[in-house]
Amino acid sequence: MSKARVRGGWAGKILKVDLSRNTITEEPLSDELAFGLLGGRGFDAKFLWDLVKPGIDPLGSENVLSLGAGLLSGTIFPESGRINVGCLSPLTGIYGCGNAGGWWPSRLKAAGYDHIIITGRAARPVYILINDDGAQIKDAGDLWGMTTYEMEKALRDRHGRDIRVCGIGPAGENLVRTAATIVDGSFSAHGGSGAVWGSKNLKAIAVTGTKPIAIGNPEKFYELARREAHRLRHPTRPIEISYQKYGTLHLYDMLTTFVGYGADHRYLDPEENKKLFAANLFEKYCTGYHSCGSNCMENCTYLWEVNVGPYAGTRTAALRFGSTDYMTLGMGNSDTGSMVKFHNLCNEYGLCGKMMPTALSFALELYERGILTKEDTGGIEIKAGDHETIIEMTHMTAFREGFGNILAEGPLNMARTIKGAYPHRHGMYGRTYTIGLSNLTGNRGTDHLSSFCASKMSPEEKTRIYNILVKHIPSLMPPAVPGVKGKGAWMVWEENGKAVFDSIGRCMSGGVRGGIQILADIDQDPYGEERAKLLSVLIGAELSAEEVQKCGERAFNLERAFNIRQGGGRDFEILPEHDRHIQFDLLALSKVGPDDMREFFQDYYQARGWDADGVPTRAKLEELGLGYVADELETNLPYPRWQGPPLWPLDKYPSGGKRPRW
Repeated sequence: MSKARVRGGWAGKILKVDLSRNTITEEPLSDELAFGLLGGRGFDAKFLWDLVKPGIDPLGSENVLSLGAGLLSGTIFPESGRINVGCLSPLTGIYGCGNAGGWWPSRLKAAGYDHIIITGRAARPVYILINDDGAQIKDAGDLWGMTTYEMEKALRDRHGRDIRVCGIGPAGENLVRTAATIVDGSFSAHGGSGAVWGSKNLKAIAVTGTKPIAIGNPEKFYELARREAHRLRHPTRPIEISYQKYGTLHLYDMLTTFVGYGADHRYLDPEENKKLFAANLFEKYCTGYHSCGSNCMENCTYLWEVNVGPYAGTRTAALRFGSTDYMTLGMGNSDTGSMVKFHNLCNEYGLCGKMMPTALSFALELYERGILTKEDTGGIEIKAGDHETIIEMTHMTAFREGFGNILAEGPLNMARTIKGAYPHRHGMYGRTYTIGLSNLTGNRGTDHLSSFCASKMSPEEKTRIYNILVKHIPSLMPPAVPGVKGKGAWMVWEENGKAVFDSIGRCMSGGVRGGIQILADIDQDPYGEERAKLLSVLIGAELSAEEVQKCGERAFNLERAFNIRQGGGRDFEILPEHDRHIQFDLLALSKVGPDDMREFFQDYYQARGWDADGVPTRAKLEELGLGYVADELETNLPYPRWQGPPLWPLDKYPSGGKRPRW
């Protein structure tokens, strides 16, 4: 079958919205884009490279929002409803993207579109309505100021119960740099994209659709979908069984016991920490299952309600590990009711559940060091364990009230704004995360989701993976050998595979279980032979495992080139001195110091086919069909050094809003 003629899986159209001109156009999905980058994250990488100029203000009208569904989204295949949102991040000033579940991406495909590109800035608040008949730009004056829950209800009342919504809450409207894109009310695509929506006066995209998705070989595809459903519903390893019961909250129980993983271990003693374990949370607050999106078969998300105490009446969905570790460990907070309340506020206000608590944790550190005082915070005393202050500062951040106006800038920009704070910043490019080698090489800055966590599997499982992978990647070193030498190739494999999954719309579904397995456990099929067979059946044309893996590598290199063009690179990837010591790293299987970290980066650059400064070489880019990227980099290097995003005077931001009832 010719790849140019048979294209199951894709809807076949790209939607382009120019808010400045109030125009909407459509263009067909090209074979080059479809087969070269697959969808979702891959399409984001291409469009942002092509359309975003280096050095612009992320909160200016020149920034671009690029968002869409993965190749599998909209089909019956399990755990395949994902949206990817990309932009120049106002939080970091480099590549920003987030991936979220929900029903929205499936509805977009059913309306006939794979992807949406949004440029310009509307003169007044608007939303975009998409259905089988096309797309319209509509007035959102009455929606501006609403929480995400209120907005979703209003749009469903207006356009019908089948409408699915992604958009922003008050935090995005107020250009809070940790604001997120909220999908279906509960699922967050972070990276600061919510502030970009707000800067464009775009409140929401409401979608419904009924068009079927073409399948290259329907009978075989449905057979594989049934096989995968059976595999997922019958876990065999203890960690899989626990994960299926508790979702990502199980990761808190497991990962926070590792020294060097988890936000902070200074504040909570073992007994206080146990209050936060999944079983205790489920017993107190869980009221039922909440589906992440179409065809979800993992119990990652549930419904939660607080019935007693100061937060009684609070309800939320999709409580996860990622929004609990810094809000609890990082703040010395063991009040579990406040944890549910905090997550609820993040959903309603449209705040990133990961970056918002890291800003709070950084503020606590600065206050303890005496760099922040009550005079700076407007009389607020920031102390470990004070859950009432945590909740109050979350409200203040969403509305940019008082000290919340500084918290709204995010950890990096707080360090740039607060006198004496910059030497104490954490992480890379302003993303404060736990430090581990596997979290340091992603294109968004310090990031636990740039790979799929196989580096955290047991040495035995890693050895089984290695024995298969080394046939495809001869430079790979045995992962069970302690040290950083040869571990760069392992991260390249992980990151390319994760980029594929974000492009096809497949959920990681389990993180430390291995994350990217399809149709076979990862230690049985680490190179994705079964994944390639599945995609071939879907699109109706042969794709090899090598071709699929190259799609992920192509997307990752486009993102890297984007960051180089923003002035990033090697100089900003060696962490601040106080972060360069890891007592035990799960990739290196050893202690890591500054020299080890430098050696790791050089090993990683070499495995990537980049030069000693971390710039993709012409040879690598030509190999990936990205010669035009090499042309531009060679013509314009060196770019002005990255300094973070341009900051506005604090009194120039929009502010204000109404606190929700609960």
